[in-house]
Amino acid sequence: VEATVTAALTTVSTDPNDSALTAKGYFNFMKIAAPSWVNGSVNGSPSGVSGHSGVWTGNDFVAWGGNLGSGQLTRAGGIYDPNADSWIALSTVDAPEARISHSAVWTGSQMLVWGGFGTISYLKSGGRYTRATQFWAAMTTTGAPDGRTDHAAIWTGSKMIIWGGRNGSGFLNDGAIYDPAADTWTAISVAGPPAARHSMSAVWAGDRMIIWGGTGVSGELNTGSQLIFSGGNPTSWTATSTTSGPSTRTDHTAVWTGSRMIVWGGKQGGGFLANGGVFDPTGNSWAPLSNTGAPAARSAHHSFWTGQEMLIWGGTTGAGTIANGGAYSLGGDSWRSLSTAGSPLLRSATAAVWTGSDLLVFGGLNASSQP
Repeated sequence: VEATVTAALTTVSTDPNDSALTAKGYFNFMKIAAPSWVNGSVNGSPSGVSGHSGVWTGNDFVAWGGNLGSGQLTRAGGIYDPNADSWIALSTVDAPEARISHSAVWTGSQMLVWGGFGTISYLKSGGRYTRATQFWAAMTTTGAPDGRTDHAAIWTGSKMIIWGGRNGSGFLNDGAIYDPAADTWTAISVAGPPAARHSMSAVWAGDRMIIWGGTGVSGELNTGSQLIFSGGNPTSWTATSTTSGPSTRTDHTAVWTGSRMIVWGGKQGGGFLANGGVFDPTGNSWAPLSNTGAPAARSAHHSFWTGQEMLIWGGTTGAGTIANGGAYSLGGDSWRSLSTAGSPLLRSATAAVWTGSDLLVFGGLNASSQP
């Protein structure tokens, strides 16, 4: 009797029903447990803070600003190296004014900080932190938009776009573009912007900024617009379709996959949402997103595109803050749960970044303190 042994190839996928693999004859024969959370060192870390910003430089995590508690704002921060599990302090020499609810983007060499609320007012100032030299440089306020919070801040690859938000004058539908190389602001003067709003989502889609949802003067919105760029300059606003799109919402998140924008979660009329939609800017059309196995409804959470999945973590529900999440596969239109083993304390107003392989979370506010 002769036995025939067929060679087999084993591969790993985050989706147990990965259609791309099953189409090639693969089948799911086992599951591998996801790794648990690991506590990072707190030696040398910034003080407990909430409402701060965080960016990933490609090598380390930079946290800056925020509220130390009881309204005490800070202009300090720290740099965390996950490989060495160590912190170093961020210089405060020439750092911007202390603030909360500001925005920060990473340019590839600098962290740009702008806006937010200071001790007594909305701020139209900011600063540029160069990681290599660890020096701060001032950011011009000439031509800068009015101070604001809850605005969109997007990095295009060469410039930062600020749009929308709110301040003491109300809700805003204006903005400007900042060029860090020239230290100049240029107002966005393109006709036909979307309605004024705050707490909306915004993504950069290669040649356009897509604004969607948020809170307008009449409540939550299910509308948006695409600011189209040509030759590096904004040329037109194009309204996003609402046909088959998600319901109205605010404090949701959106990620850009390289070809689609995925919107998920948020709040509507005081209730929390656990659904969303997938937007194709080329066809100006929406597709549904599966709710099966989705994380619990929430708002003010974090979301990231890993290159394969959208990660959802943390946020606030009707029962309070949470420290769990899920991962959504666009190709499989399916969800999986993230491990909660060793997860951080429940918290809100945190800073979180995706490193390319890990999710890093720092600071925030829980029921009694700022972790």
